Amino acid sequence: MLPFQTLEKKLIALKNGGLNDIVKTLVILEQDFAKDLNRSQLIDGQNIDASDIEPAYSRTTVSIKKSKRQISDRVTLKDTGDFYKSFTLKTNNDSFVISATDSKTNKLQKKYGNKILGLSEENKTLFAERGLKRQLIKLIKQKI
Repeated sequence: MLPFQTLEKKLIALKNGGLNDIVKTLVILEQDFAKDLNRSQLIDGQNIDASDIEPAYSRTTVSIKKSKRQISDRVTLKDTGDFYKSFTLKTNNDSFVISATDSKTNKLQKKYGNKILGLSEENKTLFAERGLKRQLIKLIKQKI
């Protein structure tokens, strides 16, 4: 059992070690979860502001998607999966950004807007509560 003074010193050392750097590390450790949350939003046909991705698919696209047995009742931006697989996450000073490296990214953002990449408020909360919290608990246990 740790005396309170020892615990307090360890927590202060953890905080002084650069809380911002710690959070960045946690985000990087959980980046796959963040990217999966973004993919889930797109499968649901949702932008980061929870609005529907628009414009809707053309009749031709709907027909093609149906023939491939893909979701066709909403815009998912998924065909081959290359766009989804190309998601990357980069941390900034106080935030993180999800982007994509697929060759279609610029074309998709021009047509559907920049709100296709990133997390909704609901998913930001989920990311913090499940992903970051899980890693933070591991980190605290290691440091204490």
